[in-house]
Amino acid sequence: MALSRIAPRARSLAMITSLAGMAYGQWGIRKNPDDTAATAIFLASCLAAALLHGKPMSFEPPKLHPPARRLPLIRAAALVAVATGILAIGAGSAALVLDWRGRQLAGWALVVLGTAVLSAACRLLDPPREGDPAWSRGEALALTAIFALGAALRFHRYAEFPGPFTLHAVEEPQTGMGGYKVFAYGARPWEFLLDHYLAGLAIFLTGDRSMLSVRIPFTMFSTLTILPVHLLLRHLAPRPAALAGTFLFAVSSWNLVYSRCAHNIFLTNFFVVLVLALLFAYARTRRLGAMPWVGLFSAYTLYAYAGYRGTLLFVLVFLIGLLAVDLRRFTRAIGEEERLTAARAVLRGIGATAMVVYLGLALGAPIYAQVANNPAQPNYYFEAAIRSLSNRQYYTRDPRGFFEQRLRRIRNTARIFMHVGDDSPTFNAPNEPMVDPLTSCLFAAGLLGAACYPRRGYNAFLIFMFLSLLFGGAVFVQNLDVRRLQGITPFVAAFATLFLGQLWAAASFRSRTAGRAALCLLAAAGGIFALARNYDVYFRKMAGDPRVRQAFRNQYVTLIHYGQVHLGAREMWLLSDVRNLFIPSDYWWMVEGAFQGRSLPDAAAVLSPPQQDSGSRRVTVVVQEPLERRAVAALVRALYPAAACSEFAESETPHLALTACHLPERAIPVPVDLRLEARYWLGERNGVPALQRLEPFIGFANTPPICYGREIHPEAETCIVQWYARLPVQQSGIYTFRIAKRGAAGFAQFQLDGMPLRDGERRLLGAGEHDFTGHARIPRGSEAGVRLEWAAGSEFTAVPFYTTAAPTG
Repeated sequence: MALSRIAPRARSLAMITSLAGMAYGQWGIRKNPDDTAATAIFLASCLAAALLHGKPMSFEPPKLHPPARRLPLIRAAALVAVATGILAIGAGSAALVLDWRGRQLAGWALVVLGTAVLSAACRLLDPPREGDPAWSRGEALALTAIFALGAALRFHRYAEFPGPFTLHAVEEPQTGMGGYKVFAYGARPWEFLLDHYLAGLAIFLTGDRSMLSVRIPFTMFSTLTILPVHLLLRHLAPRPAALAGTFLFAVSSWNLVYSRCAHNIFLTNFFVVLVLALLFAYARTRRLGAMPWVGLFSAYTLYAYAGYRGTLLFVLVFLIGLLAVDLRRFTRAIGEEERLTAARAVLRGIGATAMVVYLGLALGAPIYAQVANNPAQPNYYFEAAIRSLSNRQYYTRDPRGFFEQRLRRIRNTARIFMHVGDDSPTFNAPNEPMVDPLTSCLFAAGLLGAACYPRRGYNAFLIFMFLSLLFGGAVFVQNLDVRRLQGITPFVAAFATLFLGQLWAAASFRSRTAGRAALCLLAAAGGIFALARNYDVYFRKMAGDPRVRQAFRNQYVTLIHYGQVHLGAREMWLLSDVRNLFIPSDYWWMVEGAFQGRSLPDAAAVLSPPQQDSGSRRVTVVVQEPLERRAVAALVRALYPAAACSEFAESETPHLALTACHLPERAIPVPVDLRLEARYWLGERNGVPALQRLEPFIGFANTPPICYGREIHPEAETCIVQWYARLPVQQSGIYTFRIAKRGAAGFAQFQLDGMPLRDGERRLLGAGEHDFTGHARIPRGSEAGVRLEWAAGSEFTAVPFYTTAAPTG
């Protein structure tokens, strides 16, 4: 009697000690991610907490009743509907195979309609509904509140951060361009199908040519994913634990980051989670009504981002595994009733598997037709996988090296969850773990508990999917890109829910009223902590970090922001390293119809009157860092004294700053006297120069196209230039010179008045003209050139080799 009293108390004390060890381990890890002792204490405490609960409850096999008795006419109609649905799906598939572009709408309509008819017919033939967890009003209200909170977080400060003219990654403008082509050019893509159509629809409906419009459908689907996540979790644990796990998913900063990114890698997660929820419901009831939708949604992932294309395989693994269990139960059945029940389960398993396979073949056939008939890219469908496997340094043939690389990658992958997180500043706050401390404890304990008892519930399948996604998305690819692990986030919630379910069961066992009340209070406190922590990570640490805000911007979106917001009806003449802004590219959908312009080849083009080409349109010359903004602005003001120049710079991105000079309408440029003669050769300096001209200054902005392009003599690796000049000095004084080069193998040498001119040199120059010569070797590439600057005070500008008849101020 004494032992029976002591054992539960000792077990409770051990559980409290384990929870305290988990909390201490998390504190140590957050304080120092390299603290191995804290990590060891944390994992040991998680394992102890999982084991102290004992074996989790196993699901009872479903009690499969015979199909509901229907009138013969209804039963015959159901069978006809089954055949009709199958034929409609086949007809839709055939239409997509034969004429993808012309019959896309009709083909998909037939497929979806056939799936709906087949599902309705299966529901008529299904047995009475049993096995699904019952819904209550409290659960519905709680889920509604969680959904509303998740939606509020995903749209909170939506236009402010990350902002309409920002990028998480280059795939975002690609998504926008893919969608824009659908409505503007009549494109009918097969890859990233729903992603591109939704992006294009958002651009069309909003009329907004910024990333804000393209992100909206992705954020909406991220919000909707909360619902199938709860449908999934309520099959794993009691209702309160499922609601708590759904809450943790809804407030997770990891999910918040991804919810605001218009990347093809995120939207399809909704369908994957929904498929898993429907699969688990089928496993509990063996009702076939939802299985056509499982087949449709899992087969649709064949059109989605590369990593999702394995969803159909996971579904078949689950169904075949379930069918094997039913066959085993059938062979070991004792008694006629048990044997009939097992036989019904086997037949339904065969039917479910057959429907998924049929829909997989039906939706896979159009893809095969598209890829097989594309001689330009026969391996396009597997391009991502081929690219990931092509790195021979990572896929070394040395067994020892290969093993060591995998171990390092496994460690680095494991550390993203609760140690260091994603190192990409657009997807994570610097050095912030991807999972908050509370969720980390619950997730790790649930994962270790599932690993200890893989035969309980769906533990084995959850671990199989989790490890497959983890190894396939991180360990066995050439680079660790955390975005590939977005499909892991529902499993973080799933394993956390498993442990929460054990805590709820333990509290209920110890004291039904007091234990559950205490656990509810702890859950409320933990929920507030998790919400505050995740809100702080995304809306304060990320949104308030200058490094993060800087990473969200590049040269393209800075120029597009200026063009859309500040250019008005003027035409942009652009000097920038971005030379394809006004030709179709990934960013073209943000430019076409929003503003007009053209890219200038170099600063020398400013010398020609723009009105000759632009007609009556007013012109704005825009210069972007790292090109010489002040030097070009001075040249424009010298040519057009009435020109108004101003800077456009954001505090986070001074390296992308712009200078815009509005040229006067119908103004005649002032004549300039250019004193700098430049001669360019390609490859070696012999024979006649490839280009000979007069230039206003030596700078990156004045690098001619033959040096940064390869259209002429592509075999030549370098561009050699010789300068000769009479340098005009307006005012005597001490001038500091600065020399800068771009290009790995470039060099430059200058002489002034017969004396070598060195970088950083200070020289006294008198008013008048001075002899100048220069020589440089510039590697041919997109970013190449030489710059010569001077300063009489503290402000450097490119040395002007010209004079004008009008004042330059």
